[in-house]
Amino acid sequence: MDTTADSLAARGTMVTAVLGNPGAGDFELVDVTTCPLAPETQADFHRRGLGYCATFAMVNDEFESVFEVPLSPWAASALAKAYARLVIAKQSDGDGAEWLSKLHSLPDTREN
Repeated sequence: MDTTADSLAARGTMVTAVLGNPGAGDFELVDVTTCPLAPETQADFHRRGLGYCATFAMVNDEFESVFEVPLSPWAASALAKAYARLVIAKQSDGDGAEWLSKLHSLPDTREN
């Protein structure tokens, strides 16, 4: 399997670029569907010294990532958690009726 960022972006959904300045511990998750970024945002990222670090995506309902630069375990874990929050937020966008309907239709696995 091809493990490049381009391949992941082509195979995945909810594709997100991780931009960061690892030395400063400064990172941003960028939903690629929002690109191109506004000039002000690009200028802010440049000012902060953010560069491309990784790509995150969902492939067949599984989290996949491709890291281009080494990150500390703490940074990688924090970014993965932030990505999970982003995915949850995107799945529950809108008025929430569809999401609540799906939630309500899940089987109750609790024992009575």
